[in-house]
Amino acid sequence: KRHAMMVLTHLILNDMIKVKGQVCEVAMLIVSDDTSLNDMSRLLFNELSKRSNNPVYNLIPDVVGQMSINDAVKKADFK
Repeated sequence: KRHAMMVLTHLILNDMIKVKGQVCEVAMLIVSDDTSLNDMSRLLFNELSKRSNNPVYNLIPDVVGQMSINDAVKKADFK
């Protein structure tokens, strides 16, 4: 998982692939018990928020929608 997250982060931040689709899975890693995955997912969203076109705002509806129907996500994780 760590290597996949590193590759995804690299590809997304260097504009080699677009952010869409399964970004909810990356967002769910923010509450992961694995601190390295947690840090990498936070880093990805922090770096995306610094961009001028700000794609994070466009991702919020998809992330919230997918997380709300996922049974693995607890209510406390939304906070």
